[in-house]
Amino acid sequence: MPTSDDSRDLIEVLGEDFTRRLRRGEHPSVEEYAEQYPSRAEDIRELLPTIAALEQIRGTQGTDSRLLAHDCPSQLGDFRLLKEIGRGGMGVVYEAEQISLGRTVAVKVLPRDTSSKAERRAKRFDREARMAAKLHHTNIVPVFGVGEAEGFHFLVMQRIRGLALDRMLARLATMESRDPGEDLTDERLPATGVPTSAPSTPSTPSAPSGISEDSRSVSDSTLNPSPDSAAGETRTVGGVSPSKSHVMQSTRLHRRIRHVGGADYWRRAAASAADVADALAYAHDQGILHRDIKPANLLLDDDGVIWIADFGLARIREMDLSHSEDMAGTLRYMAPERFEGRCDVTSDVYSLGATLYEMLVLRPAFRTSERANMVKEITENGPTPPRRVRADVPRDLENVVMKAMALSPADRYRSARDLSDDLRRFAQDRPVHARRATIFERGWRWCRRNRLIALTTSVALLALMTTTIVSSVAYYRTNLLLEQKLWEQRRTANAMSLSFDALDKLYAQFAPDDLFMASLPSVDSADSSGLVMTERPMLSPRAGAMFEQLLGIYDLFAAQVGAEEEVLRRKLISSRRLGAIQLRLGQFEEAEKTFSTTLRRWPKPKDVATQLERARLLNSLGGLYDAIQRRGDARERYYEALQVVESISLDDTSVWSAASYQRAQSHYLLGRSQFFFNTGRSRGDRRQHLEEAIEQLERVIDATGGRSDDGFPGGGADPSFRRLLALCYRELNTEHTADGVDLAIRILSSLCKEFPADLSYQYDLSETLGLPATRNAETAELELARARLLDAIDISAKLVEAQPNLPLYAESRSHLHRKLADVLFALGERDEAAKHADLAVEIHQRLRDTFPSSLNYRVWAAMLVEMRARMQSDYMDQVIAYVELQTVVDELTDLLQSQPTSLRVIAPLSSAYYTLARVQFQQYNFREGVESLQRANLLRDLADIPNVD
Repeated sequence: MPTSDDSRDLIEVLGEDFTRRLRRGEHPSVEEYAEQYPSRAEDIRELLPTIAALEQIRGTQGTDSRLLAHDCPSQLGDFRLLKEIGRGGMGVVYEAEQISLGRTVAVKVLPRDTSSKAERRAKRFDREARMAAKLHHTNIVPVFGVGEAEGFHFLVMQRIRGLALDRMLARLATMESRDPGEDLTDERLPATGVPTSAPSTPSTPSAPSGISEDSRSVSDSTLNPSPDSAAGETRTVGGVSPSKSHVMQSTRLHRRIRHVGGADYWRRAAASAADVADALAYAHDQGILHRDIKPANLLLDDDGVIWIADFGLARIREMDLSHSEDMAGTLRYMAPERFEGRCDVTSDVYSLGATLYEMLVLRPAFRTSERANMVKEITENGPTPPRRVRADVPRDLENVVMKAMALSPADRYRSARDLSDDLRRFAQDRPVHARRATIFERGWRWCRRNRLIALTTSVALLALMTTTIVSSVAYYRTNLLLEQKLWEQRRTANAMSLSFDALDKLYAQFAPDDLFMASLPSVDSADSSGLVMTERPMLSPRAGAMFEQLLGIYDLFAAQVGAEEEVLRRKLISSRRLGAIQLRLGQFEEAEKTFSTTLRRWPKPKDVATQLERARLLNSLGGLYDAIQRRGDARERYYEALQVVESISLDDTSVWSAASYQRAQSHYLLGRSQFFFNTGRSRGDRRQHLEEAIEQLERVIDATGGRSDDGFPGGGADPSFRRLLALCYRELNTEHTADGVDLAIRILSSLCKEFPADLSYQYDLSETLGLPATRNAETAELELARARLLDAIDISAKLVEAQPNLPLYAESRSHLHRKLADVLFALGERDEAAKHADLAVEIHQRLRDTFPSSLNYRVWAAMLVEMRARMQSDYMDQVIAYVELQTVVDELTDLLQSQPTSLRVIAPLSSAYYTLARVQFQQYNFREGVESLQRANLLRDLADIPNVD
């Protein structure tokens, strides 16, 4: 038995020991551990059987995740396939002989596609081929043509002998740290202008064209078939000559270079980068953006010519492509605006600048391996100047790189041609145009990127300076008469009050009191992460950090003018709002720390105002726990808030309205939280809380004359009361009260008309319109659900456009597409259902990639793929469904290894295995189907879900 390390939990140590013994083939007894550690016996009996079950699944997993082999013939039209040199999830690259011309080429082949999406994929393949074939430039890998034979679409490209730039840089880095006499001449690329790799499994990441055979795989994005080509015939789609001789480029980089540094290397690097910039400028003139410039996509041939490969991520600037392409590209080389969905010619300039950076210092501009940290470095800090990494980098070349990689597109070179011009100036020992930004220019650029924050911060700092000056004057005039002292103190207090008001308005603008509550998702989609957002000014992570720093102003006030108690109260209110801002940004750990620290420091309530603030804080913390699915903790905080507001007497007319609202809000949140505890008692409690909230709100609305002649709560009532009333009626929809949801829609529609600039009302309306149809709904109900969902999606699209930095609107839009796909499928409109299922998957996969630490996004991304596969299997597209389900099972199994007791993972994995079993039975793979069904039932046992026969 292991001994417990004081720094680690005993259960963790025992779990690792138990796992090691299982993997050694032993059969350890759970009771053996429980008897030795009786004080933790209950935890041991709960955890160790779960670990044993997971290890059983792990052991039987086998190679089920392998891809189905493509049954490709040995010859396609005029091309004899010699050998496979690369494979990806959707395509294979072959070395081939073009029989009519007797030459060797590279052929990229797409497998047969009999699904309903075949035509769409063929058009996309043809689009890419035509884009690439339009580009006839010395430094761009040419495409000869596309073709179709025996049901296979393929792309023919020229072969390039040489070395990928990323591998040359890696070799140079190795040589600098090892033997300087080591040669590079053995490090070569296979002669191809397309991706080449050994056959790979689906888990192997795809890679761009022209990279080495032993380290890369096929890029799926470069496969775009031509649907109208004749069988067995290859069409030339551009005026590209199949052959081209090269002149030795003695002034460019070459694979025989042995070290970095010295005037000759810097000139060669600049000249090669200038050639790439010229090629990009040519592509931009044709209306095409590359969007994935990086060292792996640049090839150096035997003559020192540099080639741009892989226009698979390219985009025609006038085309409206799907969102799934918006975040394509390699992260560390992406321009900051790409994370906001924007891309133009300066984005390619930035990527080339990042590549040149690596050529100069032999390391990437951003080295962190954590995606979230890298995004922060790219979008907020920018790269470290090259000379700080390598002191011998010429200053002019550093200035060129830093200008190309400026955070704002307006501060970069306006075109790739301008960048090329500056690089050639350097290579020819002429002065460059780029200059290092002064400290004033850098400050001005920051203010230009953050105009609202800069303005509001300036106001607050100006108020602070005013306070400081006034206080200093009072200090140095202590020998004046007492009347003058008192006058100065009053003046200081007034300045402090004005400064407080400015800060309060600043925080309130970004985080109103009911922000967390009004934006909680409706309960039918509440398994989503529930990130909080509203119509308030656009935020970014930089803004959250700025607001956190502004809290220090309160400490300065306390030190300057005293009034510690008032300053503390104001600071704690702003801290609560800071937590709401962090919650909006999805910074859950930071928000929990802020809320918890504020709660600990909250003074003992002395008046009604302080009690109401404490109730708001408790409800905010509960909202955070709801967002991260800690339902029990959320309910405890809501109960605490309710106890606080119930201790306030409603007899005091001055606080009656505010106290009634807080009481109603606490009842609403408690009623909403009961949805997740689906028992008879919890359903009764849920209805009781919601009806109590409605009674409180309607009492205030009636007392203030806020009803129209027909009894509708109209414009005379406070908007916050009307909104909360609508949300209460919406939640009652799950109690089969159709009138309730209709009234909620009417109230929220009225609010949207009265306050068109307030996006939170529009969000609430879209969520309410998106409530799903009841199970076994009739056709009329499904048609109504379809109409409402289409309206909801229109609203949601506008919300995402207005607030692209905040994730809840995107998440809500994904779920709306999911619900519409279900409705359309039930109506028999399968193709339309498939389109909306694809959109739901794409949006959630982007959220998963942007927030990799979010368990909820990762699980939902997998669940949506399973939903799409289930639809595909139901209309005889079992092959694609099988491959997608294997991917889902792999992803969820990996998650379960790190979350062994999470029902949030176990239940979806069980469902995925069950759907996989269905597909395997449809394909007559009965043995595999039985194994998948057994795994599904094993997981259902762990989750206490009834088994499926």
